[in-house]
Parts: sequence; C-alpha cells; structure tokens
Amino acid sequence: MPFLKLALRNARRQVRRSLLILGVTSLGVLAMVLAWSVLDGQNQQMVRNMTEVYSAHAQLQRGDFLDQPSLDLSFPAHMAADLAGQPGVKAVSSRISGTGLLSAATQVRGVLLVGIDPVQEPQVTRLDRQIVQGHYLRPGERGGMLLGRSLATSLGVRPGDEVAVLAEGRHAAIGSLRLQVRGIFDTGNSHTDAQQAFLGLGDASELFGTEGEITSAALRLDSLAAAPRLLQQLQAGLPCGLALRDWAALLPSVAQSVQFHEGLAHLLMLILFVVVATGLATSLQMSVSERLGEYGTQLALGTTPWQLCRSIVYEGLLLSGLGFFIGYALAALIATQLAREGISLPQHGEALETMQGLGQRIHPYLDPRRLPTLLLGLGLVSLLATLLPAWRAARLTPLAALRGVWMERPPPRRRRRDVASSSSPRWPTLALAWRNVRRSPWRSALAGAALSLGLAAFIFVQALAAGFMKQMSDNTTGFVTADLQVQHPLFRHQMQPAWHFSAQEPWLARLRERPEVAGLSLRLQSEATVSSTRKAEAVLLVGMDAQAERQVTRLHEAVVQGHLPARPQDAVLGKKLAERLDLHVGERLVAMAQGADGGLVSEAFVVSGILDTGAHGPDTGMVYIDLARARQLLGQAGSASAALVRLQQPESLAAQRAGLQALLPTDGSRQLMSWQELVPEVAQTVNLVKHGVLLILAIVFLMVATIAMNSLLMSVMERSREFGTLMSLGASPRTLLRLVAGEAGVLAALGAGAGLLMGGALVAHYAWSGLRLRAHGAESLGLGDIVHPQFSGPAMLGAAAVLCLLVLLASLVPALRIGRREPVAALRQP
Repeated sequence: MPFLKLALRNARRQVRRSLLILGVTSLGVLAMVLAWSVLDGQNQQMVRNMTEVYSAHAQLQRGDFLDQPSLDLSFPAHMAADLAGQPGVKAVSSRISGTGLLSAATQVRGVLLVGIDPVQEPQVTRLDRQIVQGHYLRPGERGGMLLGRSLATSLGVRPGDEVAVLAEGRHAAIGSLRLQVRGIFDTGNSHTDAQQAFLGLGDASELFGTEGEITSAALRLDSLAAAPRLLQQLQAGLPCGLALRDWAALLPSVAQSVQFHEGLAHLLMLILFVVVATGLATSLQMSVSERLGEYGTQLALGTTPWQLCRSIVYEGLLLSGLGFFIGYALAALIATQLAREGISLPQHGEALETMQGLGQRIHPYLDPRRLPTLLLGLGLVSLLATLLPAWRAARLTPLAALRGVWMERPPPRRRRRDVASSSSPRWPTLALAWRNVRRSPWRSALAGAALSLGLAAFIFVQALAAGFMKQMSDNTTGFVTADLQVQHPLFRHQMQPAWHFSAQEPWLARLRERPEVAGLSLRLQSEATVSSTRKAEAVLLVGMDAQAERQVTRLHEAVVQGHLPARPQDAVLGKKLAERLDLHVGERLVAMAQGADGGLVSEAFVVSGILDTGAHGPDTGMVYIDLARARQLLGQAGSASAALVRLQQPESLAAQRAGLQALLPTDGSRQLMSWQELVPEVAQTVNLVKHGVLLILAIVFLMVATIAMNSLLMSVMERSREFGTLMSLGASPRTLLRLVAGEAGVLAALGAGAGLLMGGALVAHYAWSGLRLRAHGAESLGLGDIVHPQFSGPAMLGAAAVLCLLVLLASLVPALRIGRREPVAALRQP
C-alpha cells in the first residue's frame, strides 16, 4: 500500500509528464476501441439484417440440403410445427425455396424463390416491415409475390403488375405461374434485394410440386448468442435425417466476412498495442530519468531495489489504467454518437453492399465483451513496458543516482587522432546530434523501436492492401471485363435484347485495326437458370468465342479441369458453382433463358470445363457457352451484347480510351467503358482499402510522433544544464532548435532505416511465399486463397519521409520549451 501511495504521489507531482503518458495511452485505446466498434458494427449489421430478413436465427433442413439443395430433400410440414413449443424457440415459419426465372415484358431475371407463410413469417423475420411500396402478403390470399426494390426496378414492374414465374420442381418437372406483384421490399442492400422474391406457401407448393411438404423451417430463438448450445440440445430430439443449422452455416459469405473483420481487427490491435507499449516505456523512462536524484536518496536510506522497482511498476500501471479509461470513455462517447447517426459512405455504397446485409451507412457498435480483452491486453502491455525502466532503476547505484547519472562510466580513452588534430568536425551539428543519440542508448533504442516498428507495420499493411487491390483488379480485367468493354451504357443494369448490336458493325473493324488494341472478343450475355439433376441456380449465361477470348482474357489459364467451349454443346462453369450444382466434367447441364421473342427457351449442354479464377463472378455465377450456340439459343443471330478490348499498354488506359471512343457511334448508344464503371463494387472496394490504409497511417504515425516528442523532450530535460551553458555563452534559440532538430533527424533516419529494412524483409518474404487468407474469410471479397503483398518503392519511401517529417515537427515542442527558459533556470536543472 505505501508503494501505491508513492506511485500516486509521483504521478501527481509532475502533471505535464503524467499527461504525456496519459496522452499516449488514451490515444492508442481510443484508436483501438473505435476501430473495433466500426468492425463490430459491420458484423452486427450484416448478421442482424440477414437473419431478420431472410435466414432467421436457424433453420431445420434435411441433412444434405445445405450442401446440395434440392426439392427432393423436402420433409412433411408437421415436423417443423413440433419445434414451436420447445424451450428457447420463439417462433417457427415453414418455407419452400428454389431457383427460378421471373419474366416481365422483355426482362427476365434468375432469382431465389422463397415460399413463406404470411402468418408465421412476421414472427420470425421482419420482412413485413421492409415493404416500401404496395403491401405485405395477406393470409389466405393466393397469386401474390413480393420483390426486392432492385429486382423490381430491373424488371420494370410496380405493385399490381404481373410477372411470369418458371421454375424446375420435384423430379425435374417444370412449373409455371403468373403472379401479381403485391409489394416491394427494401432491405438497404441492393445486391440482396436483386436476388430474392417471396411468394405464398400455397403458390410455392403448386409451383414446385411439393404438396404437404417443405424444404426448411426458419426458427427465431430467444438469443442468437446461445444458438449453438440450444441447437445442440434440440438436435437430440429430432427424427433421423433432419438437422438444425445456425446462421453461420446458412450464410457462409456473411460468416466469412465476419471472420475477415475479426482477423483485421486483431492485426490492428497488434500494431496499436506494440506502438502503445513502446510509447509507454519511453514515457516512463523519461519519468525515471527526471527523478534519478530522488531514487539515489531512497537507495541511500535503505530502499531495496525490489521496492524501487515496485513503485515504478505501480506508477506505470496506474497511469496506463487511467489512460485506458479516459480513452475508452472518449471512444464510447464518439461510438455512441456515430451509432445513433451512422457513418454514411455513399461513395463506397456498392462495395459495402457486396457483403450481404450491409448498406451505405454503417452504425458502429461498442461491444462490452471486448472490454476484458482490451483490459487484459493493455495490462500485459503496460506491465511489459514498465519492466524496462523499473529494471534499469533497480540497477542504479546510490552514488551514481545522486549525481544524476545512470551509472559510473570510466573516462573515455583519448584517441591519438583526437590529440593530433585540433580541427572541428566537418558537420558539427550532425556530430553533436549523433553524440546525443549515443549518450543515452536505452532511450534512443526505445524511440527508434517505436519509429521502426510503426513504419514496418505500416509498410506491411500497405503492401498487403496493394496485393489485395492488384489481385482484385487483375481478376476483374483478366476474367470478367478486360481492359475496356463496348456496350450500351444501361446494359449492365437491364440486359435487354434491344441493346445488342450486330457483329458486322463498321466500328468493330476499326477497333480491331487500331495499333493500341491487342485483342477484341465478342460476348452475348443473358440472365438464365441452369440446373443439374439435383439443383438449379440463377446465373449469367455468357456466349463467347474461345479463340478470340484467349487474346483478351485469361479464362483459359483458369481452367483446372477440361477445356473452354470448343463444340456447340460445351459449357464451362466456375468451381464454386459446380460444387453447388454437384456437377463434374462430362455431366449434363440444362440452361433456361428468355429468347428474343420474349418466350422462354431451354437447351441441354455438357460440362466441358471447370474454372477456378479466384474472382467472385466467374466462379460463382457465370456459365460460358459457345458464342454461335448462344445466338441460336437466344434467337439473336449475328448479334453481341458486348465487345471486350485488351490494350497493348493497359497502364495508359485513360489516355487511349478517348481516342478509341471517337471510333464509336456518336449517338451514345455504344460506349467504351472501363472495368471501374462495369464493376463499380470492385473499384469502390479498392478505394475503400486505400482510405483504410491512410487511416491506419494517420493513427500509427500520430502515436509514433508523440513517442518521438516524449523521447526528445526527455533528452532535452536531461541536458538542461548543457543548454543553459550554451545560452549563457550566447547561443540563440535558433541554434538550440538546430541542435534538437539534428538529434531528431538522426533518430528519425535510424528508425526509418530500420523500419524500411524490417518492413521490406517482411514484404519480400510474403511476396514470394504468399499469405494464405482462406482461413480468415478473404474469399468473401472475391480474393483467392493466397494474396501476395506488392512492393512499392515510392510508397515505402513516401511513408518513411512522412514519418521523418512528423518527427522533425515533433522536435519543435522540446526545442521551444528549452528555448523559452532563462539560462539561470536551465543551469539549476529542473
């Protein structure tokens, strides 16, 4: 207890020094808590929106239905009713789900069709509260349907309009209905709203041919957090063959995004904890150095080194604990305000909406379960940070401490060249700065460690982000869009046959002849549904010329089984889509789409190849067939919907685009569009990553600059008498500033050099071996299993230059402080 009181007294006696320690700690905690609250807010928003609008907390299904969804795996509806009265289950809603085609006028879309009970569903989800036009399905009423806002817009329908529904039912039977749009819902995520349609359970049973049976039952539980334990208990009482799945199993992409955010949060926490630990150690070292005489007196009066060590550790833990609560309180206030208003990111809206459940506004969530982790982490960091100055103080000898030095040093041996030469150093300021850095190696090492670790951490994060961005852009241009693409400006949103063009257009020949064009390939695209004997999926059907495609894209490099379409009956699909359809090379695939006359057409194909591109679109939602066969199937002889262009020098895309655009029709019906315009969600994701890297740069470098300022301030205060002597001899404040800035420059150069070496070595290692991210949910972003960080010399040197500049600016504080003192006061030592 006496040592705790002594620690409290020491913290109060030097308010400015204590405020420096509190500032470093609270700033780090503020950054950690806010970053974690934003990521937790995203996770909570995704899970809440998807479970409350579609999946519910859990679902009852046949054991194999999750891996191989099929209407043949339905079960009697009364089995779901038995769960309604179980402890922990609030409500149960029966469902029938399958894929199908919606057709309205000249538009057709492949969607997920979900049959629901209008009475039971509001007890499980809040779909009825998401209606923005029209009304919810009425109990007992047949012939109605609910569409998402994005889906209704693309189909061009409103409440009261009719749509034709075509789907594959049980035993490969084809079912069709004409339903009226009763209402339009808006979940806040346009991607989700474009993929789902809800109809009454009776209509779904008629469409799919599942009279008296359902494919799943959605459950609302008392607590989402207790779902795993509760479902395990309920599973024991289920009939053989039925299984309960929680939201993570039902929504793997959401679970992967949550996992990725957790991994990102832990990486940020590690970086910030290291910086906080170094800053705290530096600040405590400064505190200990100022009280050497006091410690010498205590040791001379019989205080043991262990007791001295305890008092310093208590002081450090006390200040870091107070800094933690200040930082946490500020973060709580900011997070609460942001949670109320939300963080609007309209410029990144489509990128955020690629993660199911997210919209253009993020609401941070301050999760109280994070508090013990932060407390424990900061406690361990603070303990480790206090051990170094405490250990050094415990090794003090009373005589050395009373003299204000760390230890008795033998007088340096005078070298012969020093005796022989009386000339001054060529760079006196630099030589003096180097001497001052060397005279206190522990302090300089701590400050240098903060600089180098902060820079190395940023270099690695920036290189990893650059690897993300390069892989995403390369996958997009290499497998989806090419460098440029000619199409109608609205075709991406509404794939109308009226916006196709003839393959004999004169401007196509002119494009092929341009020297900057390396290749050109035509495609014919249409929304479709493809089905195996076990399941159907809504996809984008793409007709392509395999030979021309080799000159434009890298699809042929991504074929892991079989080959690209070489015959009219060939079809190629992505690995993940093939897994969902349970298809292999050589097996039969049936495609169904809307023809030129508005009617539905279908054709059987044979799987000739499987792709694994690492890009989300080709791997999960696209099927490639021969271009001539696609024209015949869709009734679009000699036409194309897009022309893909590969440039000789894609790095100068913007400059070449204007010249190529002049070759196209002047009426604006054909535009040369870049991949950023064709796939804006990827472009926005790239920009979002860039802004995130800049935010990390600002946080880490601000903390590092504060640590450097503390170290320089400690150095200046230790040499107060030296500066007082210089001022007495006529040194101006500008001279003192040069001395302090010179020391700051040497310290910054050493720290930046070490940081460049460490960061460069880390990036070089993972650039060669790659960083495996499948376990961290990166595939939810459309990335491959392995990401290779990208070297960027200008970015590394730029970051080092910014850090050095911040350190030089931070040196102004101690320089101005010592410059304002009177020589007599400085000679007396503070």
